[in-house]
Amino acid sequence: MAEGPLVIHSLEDLERVLLTHPEWRERLRSLLLPTELLEFPARFSEAWTRTQETLRQTSEQIAQLTQRMERVEAQIEALTQRVNDLTQRMERVEAQIEALTQRGKRPHPAHGTRGSPNRSPHPASKRPHPAHGTRRSPN
Repeated sequence: MAEGPLVIHSLEDLERVLLTHPEWRERLRSLLLPTELLEFPARFSEAWTRTQETLRQTSEQIAQLTQRMERVEAQIEALTQRVNDLTQRMERVEAQIEALTQRGKRPHPAHGTRGSPNRSPHPASKRPHPAHGTRRSPN
């Protein structure tokens, strides 16, 4: 049976015709829509692919930076411990110096008070230093 002429009296008739003839639908779409809108699906797909790649690279970089930060944090903890250890050692050295200083200020039992004018200088201190020679007085 031959198909008769297509009669379109309503949108429902147009819809029925376009559903039965998909090639007409594509042709009508190209006539009704601007080129930018027709190209949108392909452009969106390309943009989506680029976005996914950028996201993958960013995730990789974040993972690498996270690992580096963990190493830096471990180094900071180790350095902090070393500084704490050195501080404790320094405090002990300061205490030892203070104890030695205090011991040096106490009178020595055999010589009286240190630095006292009553204390005689060491006999070797009366001799001139060999590098300076001896002074002669003019006659």
